[in-house]
Amino acid sequence: MRRLGTTVAAGFGLAASMALCVSLPLARGEVFDVSDTSALESALGAAQANDEDDTIKLRAGTCIVSSTLVYSTDDGDWGHALSIVGAGASSTILDGAGGVRIMSLEADSSGDGGDAGGSVFISGLAFRSAFGGGDGGALWAATTDASVVIEECAFEMNQSFFGQGGALYVETASGQIRLAGNRLSENLSDGAGGAYLQPDSGSIEATANIFVGNSSGGGWPGGAFLATGSGAVTITNSVFYDNQGGPGGGVEADTASGRILIVNNTVIENHGFFSGGESTATSSIMRRRQRSRTTSYMATPPTTAETTGATCSCKATATGILSARRSRC
Repeated sequence: MRRLGTTVAAGFGLAASMALCVSLPLARGEVFDVSDTSALESALGAAQANDEDDTIKLRAGTCIVSSTLVYSTDDGDWGHALSIVGAGASSTILDGAGGVRIMSLEADSSGDGGDAGGSVFISGLAFRSAFGGGDGGALWAATTDASVVIEECAFEMNQSFFGQGGALYVETASGQIRLAGNRLSENLSDGAGGAYLQPDSGSIEATANIFVGNSSGGGWPGGAFLATGSGAVTITNSVFYDNQGGPGGGVEADTASGRILIVNNTVIENHGFFSGGESTATSSIMRRRQRSRTTSYMATPPTTAETTGATCSCKATATGILSARRSRC
């Protein structure tokens, strides 16, 4: 796996600076100010059952995580949100030391709904060197109706073993999943995607993220990013560099009935492989529709391809600008 050179990395700083601001909820309940792993674990335990909107502020420093940090509540702690806020991804580091998944967050443990309002917000943290058995190498999050927002975080050198999402795995039935201003680098999954996002009917929005050197194993699609479900998928202003996987070495987005919109992204030197290890011509981004309903794909310069029951793929040109083409299923 090649590491991103200093010159190229500096050029990617622009994408991070374009991150849209995500407002965290005002903390009207408990505020936990913590500085180490033990205090963070205690705060998560208290927050999952106190019937309040909770904010956990983790100070700058490196926390070694030797057992997975768990937040598990039913009905979203009776409709109350959880915010975990660090001092910045370069300052607040959660390190799995190559042995465990770092964090597991569950808003509806019974799986019967009722967790609307119990959304999860994560900001300003670095997740590093985690090793998760199953889905989500560094972070696993699941809700039914609650939304999950992850912004301005870094996921570095994490791995999922026999699962999806080397860096993170997020699933929800009807909530929104939003990634903004994050950097995912050198994450590895035995399954699909450095980031694996799976809303059933909820939407996915990913903007101003940087994906570098991520890999999916076993021919699975979406080396950097895989989105699947039936809701809308929007991917904008992001960078995909040196990722590899099966179809869609950079990113694959599948939806049963929603619209897929991919706009203003930079896609460079991603690699996709089918059986036999052969690189595909459309390895950077694959955009797929599973049912017969017209949707739109947009690229830069402005191009729109509308398909019915078709597979629409795009690839990087020599200048990194996207071009689109149509192929029949």
